[in-house]
Amino acid sequence: MSHGWRLLRALFVSCALACVGTAALWLSQSLDPAAEASFRADVRQVGLVAAQIDEDLLRAHSGIVSHYDDLAQHARQLRNLLADLVMPPAALGFELGPGFAERLGRASELAARQRRSIQRFASDQAVLRNSRQYFPVLLEELKQRVPAGVHPRFELAVTHGFEALAHFDVLPPQEAAERLQAALAEIGGSSPPSRGDPQLSRRLELLQRHGRTILERRAAVADAVRASLDLPLAHEALELYESYAARQRAASLARRSWLGYIVILGFASISLGLTELVLRLQTSRAELRRASAELEQANRALELERRKEHELGELKTRFVSATAHEFKNPLTTILSSSEMLEAYAARWDEARRSLHFQRIRAAALRMTEMLDEVLLIGRAEAGVLLPVPEELNLTEFCASLLQGLERSPGARERVRITCAGADWVRLDQRLLSHVLGNLLDNALKYSPPESPVLLDLSVTESKLTCTLEDRGIGIPKQDLPQLFVSFQRASNVGTVQGSGLGLAVVKRAVEAQHGTVEVQSEVGRGTKFIVQLPLAEPAASDALPLLALPSAE
Repeated sequence: MSHGWRLLRALFVSCALACVGTAALWLSQSLDPAAEASFRADVRQVGLVAAQIDEDLLRAHSGIVSHYDDLAQHARQLRNLLADLVMPPAALGFELGPGFAERLGRASELAARQRRSIQRFASDQAVLRNSRQYFPVLLEELKQRVPAGVHPRFELAVTHGFEALAHFDVLPPQEAAERLQAALAEIGGSSPPSRGDPQLSRRLELLQRHGRTILERRAAVADAVRASLDLPLAHEALELYESYAARQRAASLARRSWLGYIVILGFASISLGLTELVLRLQTSRAELRRASAELEQANRALELERRKEHELGELKTRFVSATAHEFKNPLTTILSSSEMLEAYAARWDEARRSLHFQRIRAAALRMTEMLDEVLLIGRAEAGVLLPVPEELNLTEFCASLLQGLERSPGARERVRITCAGADWVRLDQRLLSHVLGNLLDNALKYSPPESPVLLDLSVTESKLTCTLEDRGIGIPKQDLPQLFVSFQRASNVGTVQGSGLGLAVVKRAVEAQHGTVEVQSEVGRGTKFIVQLPLAEPAASDALPLLALPSAE
């Protein structure tokens, strides 16, 4: 019996020492929650700052802001973040692995390329802005130096130069460049002799030089912006964060494993100690039953704690999964379809490839539409949303408007358009499309599928009145004061998807044209919008023929 007790005691001491050693090792590999949270925040901040840089670049390119302070600040912040991530704190308690370092290197390389693109953008944008400022000044000087009526071709060419510059930011890039080039050629070909005015030749040369600079630098600015936005820095930042999160989860799992070993060894030590105590005492069966009951109670408590820990782990897993799904959902469609096309496009048939291309185009189109709406609201709030009136045929415009509704099944059959008055009006076609397009889209979306939508256009001498009426769900009275606020939606929209930007865009587009918009609505009975837009006066240059120019004689 004494030999058995010695063996039991040796086992007890061995288990106890192993438990203490394992606990010491577990404590030596402990994580500092503050250091881990700070490092995790820095890794996550890389993607946020990269997205902010893209937003700042688009704002600077579109003219919403005229300085680059925020862009430069965020570029420096991204560079500092990536530099700090190279040396992780020792208090993390685990190795990040070669995968993290490799992704960090790629992210740093992409950030450096982005900084070079931003520098090119800032340089070319500054030169472009300078030439844009001097070009109209030179045109005005040329107009003042040439007596009125003496050189009508030159006067008309200068007028065309003003018009080309005024439409430079409104028209598509290719068309705008062609118009400016044509205006420069027309000015150069119709310039009067400079013998009486030696400064005239100098001004004409400066005008041509600034015109060429505008054309060249605008293309260079667009290339720099496109080069920066095409960099997959946001995707690389997401991969960097996922790599870190995977390593952190693996380290946490290892720590829980060590903790399990500690519990097992501790339990074994307790069991051996209790067994030795039972064997030594052996004085009464009651004492043995009591020890057994205590041991069983400890087992039940341990099982209960283990079940609680398991349930808590499952709860955390479900929460993280749901949150991650909501966070990645805007990018998942494009990312998954593009990856599948890259991997399997050669083996798929045309129909399957077309399906994924349609998914990518639909997601990109929606993101583009939302970006256009946000940019329009931003330009309106910055005071740079200016209408560009032009002669507009209402019949052709309505036909084009109906074609834009083809994405909604049966939409064209539900819309009924009537026109009264003149067919031709002078308005900004782009802003009018934003107004009527958003109103029609809302009317179709919040009305029953079989319900018609009525659009009446009435033209008088001074204004265009657009009355749109539906028989949809209507708008609650308490929501009307906030109806045209960005990202605000009525409380009764239910599960109908929407961004809350449509009516805000309508309001800004109407106000930019000095018009008014009124709304009359009753819940369950429909909504009526009345938009009144003043017609622009014909410009003086509209009376001159654009193709039949006077002869040099």
